[in-house]
Amino acid sequence: MFEVGETAFAPGDALLLYSDGVSEAMDMRDQEYAEDRLRALWQSSAGVATRDIPNQLIQDVVKFRGTQGPERRHHRPWSWDRAPSPEPAGPVR
Repeated sequence: MFEVGETAFAPGDALLLYSDGVSEAMDMRDQEYAEDRLRALWQSSAGVATRDIPNQLIQDVVKFRGTQGPERRHHRPWSWDRAPSPEPAGPVR
């Protein structure tokens, strides 16, 4: 079951979307990548450009999977950020 909700994004906030192919990727011991590992990677990505995080995540999933071979499921993450607010405009003349 999924929870529906709303949240506001402030300048500098980011959003990471991923499919279950990421969180359910399996390693050689049949352990899932899981949301805890995903959350840890996301939290450790502070200061990383938002556009670079999907590639960082894919590299981590590949490393996690080890020599199990290519994943058959599609697991492409996406990320977006809300740019900082622009400087306030001066008076209109």
